[in-house]
This record gives sequence, structure tokens and C-alpha cells, in this order.
Amino acid sequence: MDGQNTSTWPPMADDPFAEVLVEATPVREDPPVREPVRPLAGGEKTASARRIRRFLEMRRLALGNFPPAGRDKRQQAAVFYQQARMMEDFEDDYQGDHPFSMYFPSYQMMDYEQWRTYFSWRTRVRQGEIRRTSFSYVFVYLYELIHHIGVEDSRDGLRRLVQIWEEYREFEPKLDHYMPIWVKDYYITGGFDVPFASLLEEDERLRRLYTPAEQEDFYAFYAPLSAYKPEQSRFYTEDTGREMRACFNYLAASLVRYQQEGGPDWEKRIFCEQAGNIWQPFPKALYDPSCIGGESRTVRFSDTEVYWYDGVRWKSSRNRMCKESGRRLIGLLFKRVEQFYRQASGYRYRLNVDPGGMLSEEKGFWQRV
Repeated sequence: MDGQNTSTWPPMADDPFAEVLVEATPVREDPPVREPVRPLAGGEKTASARRIRRFLEMRRLALGNFPPAGRDKRQQAAVFYQQARMMEDFEDDYQGDHPFSMYFPSYQMMDYEQWRTYFSWRTRVRQGEIRRTSFSYVFVYLYELIHHIGVEDSRDGLRRLVQIWEEYREFEPKLDHYMPIWVKDYYITGGFDVPFASLLEEDERLRRLYTPAEQEDFYAFYAPLSAYKPEQSRFYTEDTGREMRACFNYLAASLVRYQQEGGPDWEKRIFCEQAGNIWQPFPKALYDPSCIGGESRTVRFSDTEVYWYDGVRWKSSRNRMCKESGRRLIGLLFKRVEQFYRQASGYRYRLNVDPGGMLSEEKGFWQRV
């Protein structure tokens, strides 16, 4: 989010009445908390004092831990998550509308009127009323959702993400630049127990908004890694290539299912032990990975796109290093598929498939396959 914080201070000269409370140890050089006042009844004064205390308590969570804007986004995200948990059930009914605009917006950078403006807007959103407001407030709400703040479970969180995406994009089309990435990242980090394709089938709104990227199949993924190149075979034609591709995709999918059911780890035979590259979810948001807990997990987003969480950081399957023995094993699979089709079609030249030269571990896996 671009722009600058647009709040003003001090109050205008024609508004002489104010209820003021100044922190003894401010987190940064902020304006004092100001509650605009008309003569208040006893109950209103109590509510006003409670709000001010809540605001100050929330800000004190950042004491000593909130770096200047843009210095340490991870630290800012950790503070944001603590404050979001504290404010998860807070509601307000403020009628003012104070603008707010900045990169990576957070509660800590709001003054008191902006803070009240945001939580009053969020209260109405949770009640189903989505009004136009400063775009930075919308981002704060999205940051809450990706941290599972104010949601019953991951499916409820996804539903709320889709809802704000669909309804607020009428006011701000820029949401379309962020939401496809965040919806995908939310699925990967959210601990869903069904494939993403199933969620797309179930939610017509999500299907309308989210266009899946074209996914490569197993054949396209593994062929460049293979020590044997099926396209260079004399048996390969447009027709035989189409049949062998379908067969290899079926075989690879079966190996993945077998692995998931407790069978040999097919991918460990192919790739180096180090699982992929470091992957950072929600790179354009304030996001604290600790919000999902420390449980390790593996998420298969598509046939060939896999993500791992080791309790501290995420890694993705992109650009994994293939073992030399893995290249040979892939080549043997391609050869085995081609051998079958040569025999089935009565092709005059036979293809020998010999796992010779492989390590005993890979030979054992090959024999089980």
C-alpha cells in the first residue's frame, strides 16, 4: 500500500473540548490520545475510558519491539500478530471517518481516531456490511484473516477472504493484484484437509474470481530431468507420444498415492535430501509464520507443486536438485512405459530395460515398482 499517514494533530481550535490521556512511556513520538467530547453521560465516560485503556494496552505490546517503518518487516509482523490476537473480539461504533494510508499498514501506526475508524469499519464488515474506506484499512483486515484472526477455521477464513475480495474490488480493482496469490498462500498455510481443486468445485464465487495457473503434468515435469529422452526415440511419434504421456502420468500419480499411503518415498529417490528452496508465504503482507504453530506438514498444491513446513520455515519443490541416480531412475520409468507400448503395438525393434549400474537402494525401489 502506498501513501502516507494522513491523520492531523492537534485538534482544531474550534473544538476546545477534549479528553486527553498521555502515555508515560510512549512507543514512538505519537500525538496524545484524544477522545472528541460533547458532554458525556456516566456510562459513555466509562466506555470512553475503557477504549482508551485498550488502545494504550495494545500499543504497549510493541514496547521495545517495533522498529521504524520498513526496517524489519518480520518484527513488525510479529508485533502485529500479538496485537491482532488481543483485539480479535473488539467492537466499536464510531461514526467518524479518519483516513489512513501507508505501506504495510498496522495498528501501531494508527492514531486513536484512525484506530476507532478501523475497528468500527471491521465491526460492520463482520456483520455483513462492507463500506468503502481507506484502502489501508482493508489491508489490515486482510492481514488479520491470513493470521486466522476472527475466523472459526480455515474454511471460514477462506470464505471471508473471498467475500472481501469479491465485494471490495468494486471500490478498488487493485485487490485483483494481491488476492489470487494470497488465496493460494492461505490454502498452503491453512491446514486444509481437501485438495484445492475440491474447494474450487465447492465455491462458485471462488471459481469466478480465481483463475488457476496452468499446471504442468508429471510428464512435462520429469522429462527434462530424465537420463533417457523419450522424444529422441525412433518409436516416438505424435500418436505414441500422446499415449506414453498419459501412461507415464498415471504411473507417476500412482507412485505419489503409494507414497502417501506409507509406501517408499518416490521423491527422495529422485531429489537430494534438501527439500527445495526457501519459500515465503504472503510476501506483500505483514505475516508472522508462527500463527500456524510449529507442527510440520507437507502440502501438495498440484501434481508437481509441493510445499513443506518444518515447524520454522517453508520450502517449495521448485528448483530442487535432482540426483544422478534419480535421473537414471526416471529414465528407467520412461523406458519401461515405452517398452510396454512397443510390445503392445508389435513394433519390430525391442527396447531393453536394465537397471544395471544403479545403487542397491535404487534397484530395490525399481524392483518394487
